[in-house]
Amino acid sequence: MKKMFICLLSIIMLISTLPFVTAAASGTPISTADEFMAMSPTGEYYLAADITLKSTYRKTFEGRLDGNGKTLTISAPIFEDFSGKVEDLTIEGKVIATDEDASAFALTSSKGFEAINCTNNAKVTVMGYAKYVSGFVGTCEGAAVKFTNCVNNGAIYLDSTADEKQCVGGFGSIIDTVIMNGCTNNGNVYLKGSRGIAGGFVARVAMNAGDNCLEIYNSTNNGNITVEDTYIAADGTQSTGAADAGGIVGNVGVKGNSGVYKIWGCTNNGDIDGQYRTGGLVGYCYASQSSAFIDMQFCINTGNVTYGRTKKSDENKDKKYYDYASSFVAYTNSAFTTIKYCIDTGNITKREGAITAFDFNIFVGSSSADTSMYDVNAVYMIHKDQYKYFSYTDHNLAASYANTYLFEPYEGVIHTSPEDITSGKVAHEINLAAKNDPFYSSAFDEGFAFYQKIGEDALPSVDQNRGLVVLSGDTYVNGESVTEKTQPEATKCCQGDVILVTTQIPETTPPPSVTTSPETEPPVQSGCGGFSCYAILIVIVCTSCLWKKWTVVSGQWTERCE
Repeated sequence: MKKMFICLLSIIMLISTLPFVTAAASGTPISTADEFMAMSPTGEYYLAADITLKSTYRKTFEGRLDGNGKTLTISAPIFEDFSGKVEDLTIEGKVIATDEDASAFALTSSKGFEAINCTNNAKVTVMGYAKYVSGFVGTCEGAAVKFTNCVNNGAIYLDSTADEKQCVGGFGSIIDTVIMNGCTNNGNVYLKGSRGIAGGFVARVAMNAGDNCLEIYNSTNNGNITVEDTYIAADGTQSTGAADAGGIVGNVGVKGNSGVYKIWGCTNNGDIDGQYRTGGLVGYCYASQSSAFIDMQFCINTGNVTYGRTKKSDENKDKKYYDYASSFVAYTNSAFTTIKYCIDTGNITKREGAITAFDFNIFVGSSSADTSMYDVNAVYMIHKDQYKYFSYTDHNLAASYANTYLFEPYEGVIHTSPEDITSGKVAHEINLAAKNDPFYSSAFDEGFAFYQKIGEDALPSVDQNRGLVVLSGDTYVNGESVTEKTQPEATKCCQGDVILVTTQIPETTPPPSVTTSPETEPPVQSGCGGFSCYAILIVIVCTSCLWKKWTVVSGQWTERCE
């Protein structure tokens, strides 16, 4: 046995010294700006070097672009219309524009696209008559966009004179169907304009009726989101527009749409400064159908929310304005709204000088839905006392209406303390509540839970590497992790578009902004290459080392006695 152990140890040491060769990027190599601009719209390419681009690719690109860990440094949007697949790309530089829409990656996507492991570090700044500004894509109507493990670090800024609504987002301006997993926005988003909408990831989702859905999993916004309204009425007087803002999405849904709006395992750490409808995660959701509503689970808001419009024209001086703010969803109108297994530590403040007729610091706003049907459970809040109402359904506050409730009777919303959150108590209690969820749509059943490294993490997260919290006596400690599960599939409405979300839940820590790659291109494997050759070598060594210890007897491997 001693000789056998020495042989096995030798094999392990041999394997550790073998250089594993990775497969080379596929497609045609691109090394210069001219080669980039000459790409076929349906081709397959990879970057063989860092490239500086000074212009925009003007054709509709429907092929595949492998960034190969390289960097594109830009001073204009990379694509006018990108409807293909991009991966492992880093964008540097800045885009400055006047009187035109702008994005770092693509102005539009006519057919939808997929982005994997991409990072935008480019700042985008636009002044003048413009409507759509973002980090990755301006508009994608009638199609779907999927982002996986992507990061936006660039600040997004629009000071617009357009007399139409504007949309500004860290990743997108207007996208009809959005699927995101493991993404991070670190860039501040600022919009000054007429009835603007701003979101940490996307400003406006599902603007057109159809089977458009929103699914954002395991994603974090760290950027501050600001909307400053400058609406000018048709008669030239300054009036009050509809400025919506949200840490994840500013505005989602439209009449006639049948998609579902899932936000699972997401966190907002940015401060949200809006005016009309301002939410820590979502500003506004149009959701009049049972198949189109907010489904928010295992989410955290730590950002402070400031709300309230301040301008009123002389012609509307007697009109009452009602502005809405929430740490989760400021305003929606579906009886099927779902908010559960969430944590809030942020403050809500009405802007000084606001013309808001009433302090609607609310858990979630509703104009007409029967809020008694809401699915609200195990939502822990530090500042629970800042909410006077759970919701409301009528601007006539003197009226008696069944669907407006004072906040206190809602047992599903629980007051907590920073100490209970840090100790792991809240994570443990939320997981227990989720495990016993009577509803079929629980994110827990799809593999979501809160994890927290006791003694290190001030807040829980959906990062399984942080450890499951268990109660040991009177103390919360880290115990064995639950069985790993897979990411839920995208809902039916998304399956005919770009992709299905079937990947394993990633860590919540953002991916590195630049993927390290060798100075020279890795060799192409041919014949017996990479791991296959090493496996054959191991078999040969094992056979030569161990043949004296084993023999075949009647077709069975049997150890020979010495």
